[in-house]
Amino acid sequence: MLQAESLLCHAFCEKITQKARQPLRGRSSQLKPTLDRRFARGDLMTKTDGNRNYSSKSIENINHEFISINSRFDHLIMKISVFANRIPDSRAKEYLECGVGRRTILIRRCIENVFSIFPVERLAKLSKNENIDVDINLHAFIINVHGIIENLGLSIAHGYRLFDKSRSENQQKHELGLFNSRFISRFKGRIRDYFCSDIVVSWYKQYSTNYRDSLAHRIPAYIPPAGLNDDEIIIYNQCIIRINEIYKTGWSPEVSMLLEKVDSLGVANPTYVHSEIEKAKTVALHPQMLCDYLTVEEMINVVIDNYDLTKASTL
Repeated sequence: MLQAESLLCHAFCEKITQKARQPLRGRSSQLKPTLDRRFARGDLMTKTDGNRNYSSKSIENINHEFISINSRFDHLIMKISVFANRIPDSRAKEYLECGVGRRTILIRRCIENVFSIFPVERLAKLSKNENIDVDINLHAFIINVHGIIENLGLSIAHGYRLFDKSRSENQQKHELGLFNSRFISRFKGRIRDYFCSDIVVSWYKQYSTNYRDSLAHRIPAYIPPAGLNDDEIIIYNQCIIRINEIYKTGWSPEVSMLLEKVDSLGVANPTYVHSEIEKAKTVALHPQMLCDYLTVEEMINVVIDNYDLTKASTL
């Protein structure tokens, strides 16, 4: 029998399954040829035997990118550590090695956990605990993706001595981000060009910051318990209407039967969203996590490859 919290979960099913499942794009040269262009056309999700699922080509591409991330991971962590130890400023070094490095390890593990609990090919609905575990890993992932970007900015700010010594770091930290127009305008070349590019700014402001701020302060991201086809939506609505009618007069054993019927509907729903009232965009789970990882991976490489230690004190 479903508990009250299950009703809360199922209340989102109808509206979520009818929304367009198009994640906002991050930028990665590796991602574009395989996943990102499919997102732009909106054909990532398809219908198979009346149920929503990833297309066969998307499954192939998603799994390929998952493997490619793991193949580059050790090199990326070593690159962060080696370069951090070349930076003279101890705070700049700590933000890069302990901030960016640790968070990169965490988000990679979050992806591994999600793909283990919820393989991209899976159609069977997640159990309640599996659903919660995916949510936990998604939350850790979203927060630490955003944290990597902040740590990169603070590392550069310390490394290039851009802090106003008359004010505390806490007072200035929001002025020194890589997406702060006044801060990034102080740079030249690849770093400024990259973090001012339309696609990266759009990813950061419309998607990443939106989901991070909602998670931290408003409504957390959420994996719906099921994806319903058109016929199942009709059955679901009929059951919920009847349950609400019964609740107006009390309780009946019929409610248990109706809830069990609701629970039998649908397949696994590989999407996430936060607030219905805010009309948050529904995002495809697996490819967006890969897209976000590849985006911050690219950011890390851009910063390290263009971090001029010989000009660190003068910019």
